[in-house]
Amino acid sequence: MDDEAIHDARNDNTMGCSMNIDHILLIGYGGPRCPDEVMPYIKLMTESKDVSHKALESIASRYQEIGGASPYHDQVLSFSRRLEKTLQDSDVHLAVFTGMKNWHPFLDETLRNIHQKRLRNGIAICLTAFPGAAAGAKYREALDSAKTALKLPDINYEFIAGWYDQRYFIEAQTELISEKLREIDSEKRQTTPIIFSFHSLPLKSGRTASGSNYAEEARVSSELIAKRLGHVKWSISYQSRPAKAKGEWMGPDITETLKALAREGEKQVVIVPLGYFCEHVEILFDLDCHVRTIAEQLGMRYLRAEPILNHPKTIPLFKGLIEAQLGRHSNE
Repeated sequence: MDDEAIHDARNDNTMGCSMNIDHILLIGYGGPRCPDEVMPYIKLMTESKDVSHKALESIASRYQEIGGASPYHDQVLSFSRRLEKTLQDSDVHLAVFTGMKNWHPFLDETLRNIHQKRLRNGIAICLTAFPGAAAGAKYREALDSAKTALKLPDINYEFIAGWYDQRYFIEAQTELISEKLREIDSEKRQTTPIIFSFHSLPLKSGRTASGSNYAEEARVSSELIAKRLGHVKWSISYQSRPAKAKGEWMGPDITETLKALAREGEKQVVIVPLGYFCEHVEILFDLDCHVRTIAEQLGMRYLRAEPILNHPKTIPLFKGLIEAQLGRHSNE
């Protein structure tokens, strides 16, 4: 794949309209902010499913393993503050708000705050690089539902969902992986397998239930990064499928990939949580506890790259997306 396939920030992944933009809204997944919120959060997430109390306790125990709660909220809030300061320093005077789909501050709470500040036209950015992920469409639906529930038709948004092939994203991920590869003996770095990991989704007739291009986006992004690294031994796997999930889901599962690599005689592996913006339970427990244990049982050294959140190029990535939408994109 040519370097030209790596894109600078642009408008072609947005819903364009002519508005006087007065704020930015970051839309995230959400998660329990403290131990007291863990069980209410889990019950909310499973209320439409037949989940036993024992199963709820099992899910809650995962948060105990990672410190008692999810770091997601605090990480995203810190990021939003840094983004707002960067915009202000660049003479882009827009307030940055955060709203979560699944926990506090819920989108309706954030929209109420925005409305009270008499702000009406915003750019909404979904905190996933992959617009084909089910989250992308669901976040947009959640935003529309919150507006309808609050009867706020006068708040309007241009929606940015996805940056999986953006230059800063590819460069940042490449640098994060390179940093992890440096922990490996130099003569083994180029032959150590890399697994790009994404959240699995249910399939319907061989495609994601939403009919999206998620798998293709994952392939394109992974291929761009691997090419930039000059690394040929890489693969894509999926993780975090619910234990009792029914039907066909995206695969291969990351544990099956590890077993295949072990049969080939591999002794170490680098896991890249490419489908995730920042650390939360899917990384800290599903990968760092569950997958690590399986890797070690297979006699493999487990190394895991950091997600993109705190990389120095992530703020410029978002700044570029915003400036492109404003028609003020710079070449920085």
